[in-house]
Amino acid sequence: MGTDFYAFEMLTGRRLVPLPVASGTWSIATNADDSLRCKIPARAAVTALLDIWGTTPLARTGLLAVVDGMPVAAGPIWKRKYSQGKDIDLTAGGIRSYWERRLLLPVAARTNSLVDANGDPVAAYDTNLSGLSYGTIAKRYIELARLWPGGAIPMQLPADEAGPYVRNVAAIDLKKVRALIDALSNVENGPDISFRPRWSPDGLGIYWEMTHGSVAKPRLGNDDPSLIGWTVGAASGGAFDLEVEEDGTNLAEEVFAAGGRSDDRVLIARGRDTTLHDAGFPLMQAADTAHSDVVVQTTMQSYANRGAALGKYPSSFWKMKVRAHEKGTIPLGDYWLGDVATVTVDKSEPVLPAGDYVRRIASIGGDAAGESFDLTFAEAIA
Repeated sequence: MGTDFYAFEMLTGRRLVPLPVASGTWSIATNADDSLRCKIPARAAVTALLDIWGTTPLARTGLLAVVDGMPVAAGPIWKRKYSQGKDIDLTAGGIRSYWERRLLLPVAARTNSLVDANGDPVAAYDTNLSGLSYGTIAKRYIELARLWPGGAIPMQLPADEAGPYVRNVAAIDLKKVRALIDALSNVENGPDISFRPRWSPDGLGIYWEMTHGSVAKPRLGNDDPSLIGWTVGAASGGAFDLEVEEDGTNLAEEVFAAGGRSDDRVLIARGRDTTLHDAGFPLMQAADTAHSDVVVQTTMQSYANRGAALGKYPSSFWKMKVRAHEKGTIPLGDYWLGDVATVTVDKSEPVLPAGDYVRRIASIGGDAAGESFDLTFAEAIA
């Protein structure tokens, strides 16, 4: 039991090579990229036998972390380092780091110009979507990207979901697929979007399963805090090394969102939540100016509304370690990103008031030893 690391072929998800690691780490987070790193002893006989350096060319090869037989994180190797007589150091991102290197363009863009003889954009190459959920819009982006030669990364995509949303992306804007997907999660009612590695049916490779929150329930994960829980401060509570960090620098009662279009028309939207005002806080305002390409006023308003909805909360993160295999401990896989859990603070804790705290799992990480996992919890905000 523990964590195993494998190299694999990105384009097929297959040709798995077990890596004889001396150390390694992995982490996953909600609506963010995976992170993986491992070190392989350079002088080990098996390192030479497997030709680790020769079988891990950057970008063509991926790195996979497997905990107790379950894939937890996977993506392309972007960096590697050899220290003579010491080790080979491999660093990889998740599948989102691959979408960072893909543009939302039709296959026709390979052999045709995006502008006509007069220098005007060819509208036929734009991506125009409507009547869909945000999650299905993200799926459409990925479907378009996978049509390209060499772009069919192994994936399982969800069923379509109808919705009220519209997205229009001009080909000449050369938008990155990852930025477009991330933006969908950051608007009002934007869904969680997940890419989780899974074993292929024959167990000889992997694919990424895409899931997303729905129009009715944007958050992924279990919403019943009674199903998952740990106690900190007690000898057998399954959790230890609790850290609580709060940051109020992003508090805001009122948020102005601004953006523009190619014709220099400026879009402005304002969102306000009176929770802080009603509680006696001084007025705090914020500007969100990161949406220069937004062309629809309702989209801009959704950014402002989302900013105001989140602005009433300080950033509050609880971090702790949970034991992996202690008797009675919940196994990884029975809890995952997005799940709501109860963290019980034992009465022996000297600072935090004893009691039950409901938090949502925001990130999970581990190492090669696999004896414990690092959990980060965020506020259970809808």
